[in-house]
Amino acid sequence: FAHVLYSPISSPASTTKYIYQQKKEKKIQTVWLDCGAYQVQQGKISYDELLSFLDVFYHNNQWADGYVLPDIVPLSSDSDEIVQYKVSETLYQCERFFSQMPLYIQERAIAPVQGRYIHQIKQCIETYALMGIERIGFGSWGTSGPNGSVNMLSESSLALFKTVCNMAREYRMQVHCFGIGGPNSFSRLCKNNLYPDSLDSTTWWKAGGFGSIFFPDTSQIQITVRRGIKTTRSGFENLKAETKHSCYFCEDIQKLRTSRNYRIMHNLAAWLDTLER
Repeated sequence: FAHVLYSPISSPASTTKYIYQQKKEKKIQTVWLDCGAYQVQQGKISYDELLSFLDVFYHNNQWADGYVLPDIVPLSSDSDEIVQYKVSETLYQCERFFSQMPLYIQERAIAPVQGRYIHQIKQCIETYALMGIERIGFGSWGTSGPNGSVNMLSESSLALFKTVCNMAREYRMQVHCFGIGGPNSFSRLCKNNLYPDSLDSTTWWKAGGFGSIFFPDTSQIQITVRRGIKTTRSGFENLKAETKHSCYFCEDIQKLRTSRNYRIMHNLAAWLDTLER
C-alpha cells in the first residue's frame, strides 16, 4: 500500500486525515487525489457539486502528489453525439479548473483523456499539451454492467490506448491507466507492447468479495464453487505451478473458498507479483 489513489468526495474526512498522517510519517510514498467523477456517473451528485467540492478540497490540501482533473465520463451506451459533448465539456471544464488552481496543483495535475474515436483522443492530448500538463490518464476502456460500472479492455479501446501512448511519448507525457481491472488485463496491454507508467485497480478487492481469485496471466477463477479442474485441490496446485505464483494466502485452497479476506489479499499479492515480473 505504498501508493494510494483515493476519492475524497466519496470518503469520510477521517480517511483524508489518516492518509495525510501516513504520508507525513513516510509510511505511504505517493498519494493521488481522484476527482470522483464516478459519483457523477452513478447519479449520486451533480457535476456542479463535484466542481465546487474539488475547488475547495484541492486548494485546502496542497500536500498530495497527484490531482486528477474533473472529467465527464462517456459510457458505451452513449450516442456519438453525447460522447463528443462529454469530451468537449471535459476539456472546457479541465482548462477552466486548471487555470484557477495554484502552481503546486498545476504541476501535479493528471488530465483525463476521454473519447470513442482517435480524433477525440488527439483533441484531448493536444489540448493538455498546450496547458503544460505532464501526466495524462486514460480510462476509456468501454463499460458494461449496472450504470456502466465495469470496465472492459475491448479491441477498439486497445487501439485508442496505443494512440495515447504514442502521442504521450511525442509530448513527453507520462501515462496512467484508470481502472484497468485484473492482472490478465495488464498482461493484454503488455502483449500489445503497451506499457503505462502507472495504473490503478480495485478489482482485486471486488473480485475477492464476489468469490473470484487472480493468478498472473490467467483469467479470474470462481473459487467458492467446485466448477472445473482448476477449482479442485490437484488442479489448483497445478495452476500455482504453471503460473509460478505462490503466496501465504493461497497455501490452502479451503481458506480461499471460505475467507473473503484471504481471497482479497491473495488477489493483491497476485497483482503485485504480475507487476514485479
